[in-house]
Amino acid sequence: MPWTRSTTAAVVGLLVSAAFFVPLAVWGLVDNDEGYYGLAAKLVFEGQVPYRDFFYPQAPLLPYVYGAWMQLFGMSLYAARTLSVLFALALGVLVCRHTVTRFGSIWVGVVAVTSLAATRLVSEWYTMTKTYALSTLCLFGAYMLIDRAGYKRTPRHWLAAGVLLGLAVDVRLIFVTTVPVFAVVVWRTPAAARLRAAAHWVAGVALGLLPSLILFVAAPRQFVFGNIGFHAVRSEGGLVGNLEQKGDIVEDILLHQPQYVALVVLAGVAVVWRLTTRRPPPIAFWLAATLGFVSLLPTPTYTQYFCTTIPFLIFTALELLPLVRARITRPDRKGLEQWVLVGVAMITVMFAAEGVHGIDIAHRANSTDIGLFNQGKVSSTTKVADVIDAHTTPGERVLSFRPVYIFLSEVQQVPGFENDFAPMAAETVSPEDARRLNLITNEELASLIRDRRVRLIVNPVDTHFVLGSAGRPWESRVRDAGYQQLGTYEGVTIWVRPDDGAPEG
Repeated sequence: MPWTRSTTAAVVGLLVSAAFFVPLAVWGLVDNDEGYYGLAAKLVFEGQVPYRDFFYPQAPLLPYVYGAWMQLFGMSLYAARTLSVLFALALGVLVCRHTVTRFGSIWVGVVAVTSLAATRLVSEWYTMTKTYALSTLCLFGAYMLIDRAGYKRTPRHWLAAGVLLGLAVDVRLIFVTTVPVFAVVVWRTPAAARLRAAAHWVAGVALGLLPSLILFVAAPRQFVFGNIGFHAVRSEGGLVGNLEQKGDIVEDILLHQPQYVALVVLAGVAVVWRLTTRRPPPIAFWLAATLGFVSLLPTPTYTQYFCTTIPFLIFTALELLPLVRARITRPDRKGLEQWVLVGVAMITVMFAAEGVHGIDIAHRANSTDIGLFNQGKVSSTTKVADVIDAHTTPGERVLSFRPVYIFLSEVQQVPGFENDFAPMAAETVSPEDARRLNLITNEELASLIRDRRVRLIVNPVDTHFVLGSAGRPWESRVRDAGYQQLGTYEGVTIWVRPDDGAPEG
């Protein structure tokens, strides 16, 4: 096979992406969500169905994809993160290749993929066991297939774009808001080809959404609660509310995410410039704007949500390139081209430097085991799971206040507590509905501890996810029930039922 410019672009995209993504996957502290995503992936390959058999507050595809992967490579955080990195690397390759195809320059491809991989919102969150890498890869694939002249969009392109869009929604439901963007592009297709394009695109979307449809049919009420209902009751602000908290997120982005702000500014300049030349904003802008807007809507909102907009902000900003080229190559602008290239190089270096700084922060945090909303280092979390396995039999039920330890061990979680948001969600519905929705209540947790129905209890902590009822901390309840400390391992306390004694080992 001959070596082509596309091959070069793919290799460049892979190498640049790997330089930023791999270190973050290795050194990044464990986020709480990685535990329940990992446990959900484990449960589906033990025969359980999301929503019907356990509470799962996300779209359904991720557990099946990651679960299948870990059937081959083992149930571990590193195995799961490896798959996230592979999705992120694939995205980097596509970004670089599509840039080279669109703008005809390997160097522009280098700028694009560096801007993606070095942006800390991307490198930090795409490398975890979360929905971001897979969902964004699918959505970008759909965008790439239609980001071309109308006459070059074949029915196969529309079908594949529809499938990828549907799969993106299967991973991250909020991506359904991008469907109208694609629908508008279909509508603007020349009349002679519009009906055929629409038919293929709709068929593709339907095929892509089959996983969600199947899970909805299996448990419609639980599906709706997990994907929508829970998010409407998880805070006092409702599904969309608490403007003060959203303002705090915007402030956090403005003050602490300089790369993101730079991309937004460049994309904004590109859109204004196109409008002044009577050219409409590009498809990438509408995808970035849609995702940015809907990322601000959920309550509570988190800065990490905005990482999915970054590939599309980059391609919006790249629309400046042909406009700049047309001006700097004029005879009366001799010498300006060099200055523009120097400016682009400086911006790219600054992006890379900020990305390297993020890697350094992750490495130092990993060395000291310090972090917010995390369970410490991957190695520390794995050691706790090994202790649990050493003092239990496979399949034994254990009460863990963080699902990550169940995911990494051979034991089973107490039913209804597969997700540590469950008790909080149960407080918003009736006891009967809590049972139907597979949610354990605080009262049931307290009764389980009081009656000593499990032998081991792992890390009984009070957080905004799991609250001790009647103001009594969970550790106090565990102590009052007579449980004894087995020990504290990597900062995690494990308690053992008194009639079992403290096992040796």
